[in-house]
Amino acid sequence: MKFPKRTLRRAIDRADYERSIGIPDRPVISDDRQVIPLDLRSHGGKNWQIEPRLGYVACRLRDMDTGTVDFCGTMKQCLREVSRVLAHRLGDRNLQ
Repeated sequence: MKFPKRTLRRAIDRADYERSIGIPDRPVISDDRQVIPLDLRSHGGKNWQIEPRLGYVACRLRDMDTGTVDFCGTMKQCLREVSRVLAHRLGDRNLQ
């Protein structure tokens, strides 16, 4: 997101003023959620990884073989996407 220079300069000046009167900066956001590996290649799936997004409730479903993000949503939505893709792949595998 691009801010106009005047707005950005005003925010910097305000932060400097607040520091000078003793108001501390906000602490850095820490995220204690862990990355979840899902290696489902033996069941006809992919080697996925569910990564939490910093500052959001959402997660990313990343394909570790290609490095692309397949889906982005809440944990429940990511797991539903995995089960949906697996069900489609198992059906294809049974027809062969």
